[in-house]
Amino acid sequence: MSDALVIHHYTSPGEAFFVNTYWIETLAGNIVIDTQFLIAQAQAVRAALDATGKLILGVIITHPHPDHYNGTGTLLAGLAAVPMYATLPPSVRYRTL
Repeated sequence: MSDALVIHHYTSPGEAFFVNTYWIETLAGNIVIDTQFLIAQAQAVRAALDATGKLILGVIITHPHPDHYNGTGTLLAGLAAVPMYATLPPSVRYRTL
């Protein structure tokens, strides 16, 4: 197995609703999947990302619930434009069926 790809995982504590964030660390940087619900937890994820010494290459929001996207502003604070990818909200998806 190559060291070129590492998957990291952070779960917030129970009082912060056990929210999960994953990031894929590549040689070029990190791709973040979901950004936490509470600001303090998003700050903890950002600290872990900063500790890798690599850029955040992009953010993927898996679905439109606040525990998946609420920490995005905190996570990306002070960074240049970072691409974001997200699924369509349910209301948009259901209208197009």
